[in-house]
Amino acid sequence: MGIGSLPRPRWIIDLVNLRQEGRITEEQMNRAIDPAIQFAIATQEQAGMDYVSDGEWRRFTYFTGFMDAVEGFAKDVFQVNRLTGGTKMWPGVVSKLKKRRSIASDEARFIKAHTNRKVKMTLPSPYMIDRWFYDPDASAAAYPRRQDLIQDVADILRDEVLTLKKLGVDMIQFDDAMIGRFVGSEYNTASTNSKVKITMADRDRELEMAIWGMNRVLSGIDGIATAMHVCRGHRNRIHVAHGSFDPILPHIYKTNVQILALELAADDAGTADALTSFPEDKTLGMGVIDVLSRDVDPPEVLVARVEKMLPYIDKTRIILNPDCGFAPAHDNQVTIDEAYLKLRSVAQAAGILREKHQPGAA
Repeated sequence: MGIGSLPRPRWIIDLVNLRQEGRITEEQMNRAIDPAIQFAIATQEQAGMDYVSDGEWRRFTYFTGFMDAVEGFAKDVFQVNRLTGGTKMWPGVVSKLKKRRSIASDEARFIKAHTNRKVKMTLPSPYMIDRWFYDPDASAAAYPRRQDLIQDVADILRDEVLTLKKLGVDMIQFDDAMIGRFVGSEYNTASTNSKVKITMADRDRELEMAIWGMNRVLSGIDGIATAMHVCRGHRNRIHVAHGSFDPILPHIYKTNVQILALELAADDAGTADALTSFPEDKTLGMGVIDVLSRDVDPPEVLVARVEKMLPYIDKTRIILNPDCGFAPAHDNQVTIDEAYLKLRSVAQAAGILREKHQPGAA
């Protein structure tokens, strides 16, 4: 299955920008973009994906849909240093959060009306919202502690999960690229608020807070598949964080999700034996193809990557996906053709593995 975002044609990027600038309404954008969403769905179906999304084409980024649906944010609250150089002003939380409307139910209804495949919806984790939007000055009156913000975000997301479950969504994936910054040995602060001081020395505390927030979202919820994508972040084919997942594994294993989707195809992701203690009650969403490389690895290469994992994790608890979404920022310069070819290679590799290790399986 795919992780979430797909690259957008230029005209869709223009539409999203016009909506963000207030030059067209949400309704006007949706009227123009609806046929394109059907194309995004068809692209995944033709590639062979079991689960499909809308490619997150309506969203400015994969996490700003939350901000658009919830009161309590203001524009241009603090300045951040961009990963690719320069600075920009960034929105922040300035008052108590209050959900105005569903975050993703309109997206879900549209996908379900245009596919017979299983539907996966993506949401940001509570920790992601905290790390992107908390400001010690502007947020303090409403949220003296970051934990208080994470709690309110978790409660809003929990309500959204229940809404999407009622709509018949098959899987909800929570994306967290801030947990992923604790891989390796050096913490990258790019695009985060410099007034929130975090280093690798804070890793255990931060990860405990992140996992607490996720588990608050999902406590007692069943009847829908849940996943967490632990991402190391990327922009313009550059990773934000580098290194093996080893330091964060004991923490993320405690997350109350059924699937942990990890980026394992990149050169510095570590080796398979790092996952020897992978929990038996979880499925590994194994990143088998690098979304940053311009090369499209053939399915045989992906099969070899998976077979290196089989001594450590049973074949029935591995599903295949790309390392990450292809366009977490709305204007990420990857082509839809590249994304399609990589998704197709993932699906073909899964077919080879089923035939080889589970002959006769559906």
